[in-house]
Amino acid sequence: MRLPFLLDYHRQLGVDRFFFIDNGSTDGTVEFLHGQRDCHCFHSDGNFFADNVEPPRWTNALRNVFGDGHWSLSLDADEMFVYPHCETISLRRFCQYLDESGADALTSLVIDMYGEGAIVKARYKRGQSFLGTCPYFDPELGWTVFAEGSYPPELMFSGFRERAFWHGKHKAKRPPCITQVPLVKWRKGVGYLVAQHSLNYARLSDLQGAVLHFKFLPGFYESIVSSINDNKGVKEKGLEERSSYVDALAKDPNLSLKYERSARYRDSKQLVDLGWMKTSSAFEQFATASGKASPRRKATANGKR
Repeated sequence: MRLPFLLDYHRQLGVDRFFFIDNGSTDGTVEFLHGQRDCHCFHSDGNFFADNVEPPRWTNALRNVFGDGHWSLSLDADEMFVYPHCETISLRRFCQYLDESGADALTSLVIDMYGEGAIVKARYKRGQSFLGTCPYFDPELGWTVFAEGSYPPELMFSGFRERAFWHGKHKAKRPPCITQVPLVKWRKGVGYLVAQHSLNYARLSDLQGAVLHFKFLPGFYESIVSSINDNKGVKEKGLEERSSYVDALAKDPNLSLKYERSARYRDSKQLVDLGWMKTSSAFEQFATASGKASPRRKATANGKR
């Protein structure tokens, strides 16, 4: 259901090859991907939470074989990658700037997007922009923790999920980490340590991007319940997190995430102004020069481009 827009958006951004790992889907995903000329589909029948999180063995192996020497963008199927001036600068040009600046990785923050009404009543039409269903987010950032020897050296934790689900009830545990390093100039020997949150080494850019995360599209509740039931006995923070969602929806079946401070997504400049993304004077000069070329069409909340 999500793949047509995922592919369309990132193709227009500038991605020219897609690598998927299918973990036993039965919804037509494999058949759909086999019909896409720029998509490569790999299969694993292992346990995702046990085998591809800490560390992400499957995806590290895939990058080591096919990504060596290439810029690699790592996303889930319900995510959109954005960066400063992504409306006018293609991903290829953006990576060219990173190359010229001596960086080989870009830190980004995950922004949870949500709709106006109850989570369980969300509606989505295949091929529609994710922003058409979930255009809102919490404008306030989370809080950071210094991680000595880590790449990146600071990790941010989700203020939104604390507000909406955590409610301080897991005092011994932080809410989910929203720092990621999704864009990396891959080379053998590099590896993600925990999902896409940290690497064993990287020359990080002084810029910062964002990953718009659309967890609350239709099927959210069914998906988390299935994950919990299928992974009984597996100890993993992502599964514990899903239990918080189930508890919240059991308490309030019509739970809505929008509140008086929610912001509606406009563009990349908005995220820079709010502090979710970072730019620099050097990049702004680069963007001014690059922007004189034909601009990319931007994604909008109504799904038109």
